[in-house]
Amino acid sequence: MRMDGVCQSPQGFIASRDYLAERKVDAGEYSLQPAMELVNLPKAHAALELTQGRAMPGAGAAIAIIDDGVNMAHAVFTDVSVTIELSPSSGSGGNRPPEPGDSPTTTNSPGHGHLVTGVAAGGRVEEGGVNQYLGVAPGAAVTVYPTQCFTGEVRTCSLGIANNSAAVIAATPNFINYSFGSLRQADNTNWTEQAVRAEYSEINDFAQTGSRNPAVIVFAAGNDQGMPCTPGDDRYQNCIPDSSVDEGGRIDAASPSIEAGLTFHIPELRPHLVAVVAVDATGVISDFSNRCGAAADWCIAAPGEGIVVPNLDTGINDQGVDGTSFSAPLVTGGLAMMHGFFRGQMKNTELLERLYITANKTGRYSDRTIYGQGLADFGAAMSPVGTPLIVIYSARAGTAVGHALGATGLALGSPFGDGISRSLAGRQVAAFDDLGAPFWHDLSGFVR
Repeated sequence: MRMDGVCQSPQGFIASRDYLAERKVDAGEYSLQPAMELVNLPKAHAALELTQGRAMPGAGAAIAIIDDGVNMAHAVFTDVSVTIELSPSSGSGGNRPPEPGDSPTTTNSPGHGHLVTGVAAGGRVEEGGVNQYLGVAPGAAVTVYPTQCFTGEVRTCSLGIANNSAAVIAATPNFINYSFGSLRQADNTNWTEQAVRAEYSEINDFAQTGSRNPAVIVFAAGNDQGMPCTPGDDRYQNCIPDSSVDEGGRIDAASPSIEAGLTFHIPELRPHLVAVVAVDATGVISDFSNRCGAAADWCIAAPGEGIVVPNLDTGINDQGVDGTSFSAPLVTGGLAMMHGFFRGQMKNTELLERLYITANKTGRYSDRTIYGQGLADFGAAMSPVGTPLIVIYSARAGTAVGHALGATGLALGSPFGDGISRSLAGRQVAAFDDLGAPFWHDLSGFVR
């Protein structure tokens, strides 16, 4: 089903989108990954289908995933673009910038990164005669950078050393996914801007100074809320005494980890680094999830419980997994899908800002200390905001003038027949919504 040949009003587009999304849900396309419905991915997929036919979600976007490896033989990766980029290793530490004569020594050991990659861009799965979604953006080109600094969900090296951040950014991806962090909180009083800059030298890489289109960096906010801890232990911050646990305390994760919350301290990262907190199947903040807290302006919520992932060998873990590690790639994949939907005409930072503005901020999601910018809503992000206008430059006025879709058309008499409509078929014009995003329409739809 495709309707870009019809000049629809915004209301007509939304009605068509919602109808198609409902059909897709009823057909069972989201039965495998129901978390997608919570952030309106069916509506986003329907919007893509209405405007670009059966285009693969995420097509044209490049994603970098920093994690451990991927089992490339798994069925969900056979029809998608996923490659492994091995990096030189220092042996005792993690990865380091490559030097002349180096050979790849990191290994592609499938694990956590296999699951994360499946959520971001795993291919669709045939079950019960239905082609069901697993990953958000199976059309994206994904490069996975395995690291040897992996222990559970915590890296044991600093970000740049572990992940060769300069080389990753030099590859110019649109979006970079980091599903990890430390047990240190961004709002801890030990952290000052000076201390953070001294600790994380890779901030210079993350800043992407001079780039015309910086990559958006997506971080899992952390799974530290309520975790048992020992007060005074240097591995923990914000450890609040609690006699009910043997360790003597629990972590108060009122803000993201220091890595996900770098934006709280480092102004130049704020336009393009986002922390993602997790919500459960009902949309309530997950018990384990860090909150947005001090990084609320640069933080968003997405599903992080019961996320279906590929098993490490074969098949699907339909019991699902929990963690902000899996909320982050939902957002990364969603941004990649937005990139393709808008045909690469919007900068990566503009896509992130649009996701912030269109997020669900009603009810519980108005609590910025928990949900930051709100619950991600990809259906809203890929629909017109306000009234899209066709912009025409007026030489007489010396400025651009916007015209509403409904007031734009070419009125022809019957002598013209359908010749002009046929000659315009396949040619499109963009109308721009209130946020400056382009929505394309076939010119033949304007012939009256």
